[in-house]
Amino acid sequence: MRTMNTILGTALTAVLSIPLVIGPASSAAEPARKAASTDLRVMSYNIHHGHPWDSDIYDDPPDLNRTARNIERINPDIVMIQEVNKNHPAGDGVDQPAKLARLLGMHVVFGDNHPDEDKKAGNAVLSRFPVEEVANTPLPSRPGGARRHLQSVRVDVNGTPALVYNTHLEPDPEWRQKQARKVLDEIGRIDGPTLLTGDFNAKPSGDIHGWVENHGFVDAWQERPKGDGFTWRADKPSKRIDYVFASSDFDIVDVGVHDTVASDHRPVRIDLRLP
Repeated sequence: MRTMNTILGTALTAVLSIPLVIGPASSAAEPARKAASTDLRVMSYNIHHGHPWDSDIYDDPPDLNRTARNIERINPDIVMIQEVNKNHPAGDGVDQPAKLARLLGMHVVFGDNHPDEDKKAGNAVLSRFPVEEVANTPLPSRPGGARRHLQSVRVDVNGTPALVYNTHLEPDPEWRQKQARKVLDEIGRIDGPTLLTGDFNAKPSGDIHGWVENHGFVDAWQERPKGDGFTWRADKPSKRIDYVFASSDFDIVDVGVHDTVASDHRPVRIDLRLP
């Protein structure tokens, strides 16, 4: 187990929490962390419903075991996931968040974008430590487009409450901006350790990146850059659209984008310290 418990936040609609206990063993593929310099490893990952980058999500079967192996190899404490589903044809009708939790020995909270439908898809947070509080806030959604939410979870980090927000914004620029404004309105004033993570479908040069930084967050990748940080498309990445933004309460210790085609996105890994 890590020396630290987890992170995460509140908003409007309560969602499901499924606690599990044992965490995965460290993988040789990812160097062990030094307890003196790194307290918490977090990861943001759009898993494409468990499908590889070149897979048809409705015609081809998902490979959630492969997704879990990729997460385990990075050995995170908290994973913020986008494009995950339950009882949905894109996921072979299984409860993907619960299955990932079982495979990884982690707790899970699912943020449903379709609470009024039997086929569910949205975001999820996997954590090695118990979740204290959960909310799921609807965002403005383009008519005829996918519905979007802001998932928020609070966890006690060695006695310090911290928030993590997880979201997946619209590709359409107009609606993406509306959603980003709603996200920042919901977060409000940053009061204590806070992370904002997810697939923003926006480059760092766009307006949304600046809005988030002006709100009081730092782009963790830019604090410790390694290469270009591109996350999409996984086979030949050319864009950085997946982010972990952190409040000034955290020190950014290390960052990484991991080379895998288990999804159409590559996962972003950030090592953090609470001074």
